[in-house]
Amino acid sequence: MDEILKHQQETIEQQRAEIFLLKRILDDIPGSVYWKNKHGIYLGRNLYSAKQMEVAKLEIDPLQDDVIGKTDYDLFSADIADELRKNDLEVMSTGKEMVKEEVFTLPNGETLILLSTKKPLRNQAGELIGVVGNTVDITQLKRAEEREREAFLQAAEERSKADAEVVLRQAVMVFAGSIAHDLRVPLTSIMLTTDLVNNKLIKLINYCQEQFALYHNISNNIEIDLEHIQHFPSKIKKIIVEMNEFISVTLKSIGKLVTNSLNKEDFVLCEAEAILMNVLAQYPFHQDERKLIQIGEINNFSFLGCPILFCRILFNIFNNALQQITANKGGEIYISMENIDEYNVLKIKDTAGGVPPEIIEHLFDGYHSNKKGGTGVGLAFCKLTMQSFGGDISCHSVFGEYIEFVLTFPTVSANEVEQIDSLRA
Repeated sequence: MDEILKHQQETIEQQRAEIFLLKRILDDIPGSVYWKNKHGIYLGRNLYSAKQMEVAKLEIDPLQDDVIGKTDYDLFSADIADELRKNDLEVMSTGKEMVKEEVFTLPNGETLILLSTKKPLRNQAGELIGVVGNTVDITQLKRAEEREREAFLQAAEERSKADAEVVLRQAVMVFAGSIAHDLRVPLTSIMLTTDLVNNKLIKLINYCQEQFALYHNISNNIEIDLEHIQHFPSKIKKIIVEMNEFISVTLKSIGKLVTNSLNKEDFVLCEAEAILMNVLAQYPFHQDERKLIQIGEINNFSFLGCPILFCRILFNIFNNALQQITANKGGEIYISMENIDEYNVLKIKDTAGGVPPEIIEHLFDGYHSNKKGGTGVGLAFCKLTMQSFGGDISCHSVFGEYIEFVLTFPTVSANEVEQIDSLRA
């Protein structure tokens, strides 16, 4: 008898130890574990669940079983309780496990995101008696995922911008090459035509001189005119050679620009006013277009850059402005230069109606143009060039009134000039 009692006592102690161990394991699980009956009444929970409810400001003592005998309607708002009860009923009716993210808003306004797993709870006979659930707080994990997603999207956007810039630089090179080709083809034709004209002209001049000599009535003025005419073809050929050299130098500079290999060794000290006046003198204005350009206050400045590329910027801006003036049948161009702090500024403004806001924000992106047949590469080229000078170009516009381009140039120190000179020495 004593042996039987002793064995029963040992069995009870062993069961108590197992129950204690099971409860300890249950309490140490990093998640809320709870179980309810069919009516949604809490039958039990682990310590972690109690602590989580305390964190959720539900005013429940984690060391007391304040939840036992209560339902979700006693603990949460009606909306949350309805959602939890609906999930419990679905688990019990289907007999299947449910894994779902649940969002809770605490009384202090903080939002919690919980990953909830619920399964049917059955007794030893396999009869359904309720649900058992395990809920893990994944708020920080979801926030980390969101940060990673935002970082990924930002990186993707930056890669996209970088790829777009590569394509843009290639487009600028193709665009420049296309212009060079379009210029060189007619120049070659002019050169060939000049040779033909020269041959005919020599014969014509010789014939005229023979006729004048025969009749002895050639005047000094006619003789001088014939001398000038005789040299026209050679002068034209010289201009064509110079233009081809100019095209080659321009392409070389643009090539360095688009490959990011343009550096201070390629720069010279430029006088902004002198280049501006030179461009205005060389620009092929139609009729009275030159009179549309008003030059305001000019505070001349020097900058380190490539004069050929800067000329292309000015040509591009003037060309766009004059086309806009022609299209809108009115407007003028205003030019000024200022010295502001560490930067020098060139402003070019035309009053030919400006551009819409949806276009202005993409004006320097490339492939955006509001002109028929425009490529959108010209102003993108201007942006790349100004940035290679260490400056920038921006614009603002009031649609229906004007658009103003602002070119900023960093000031040049005496030390920088010496460095440029030493690089060339």
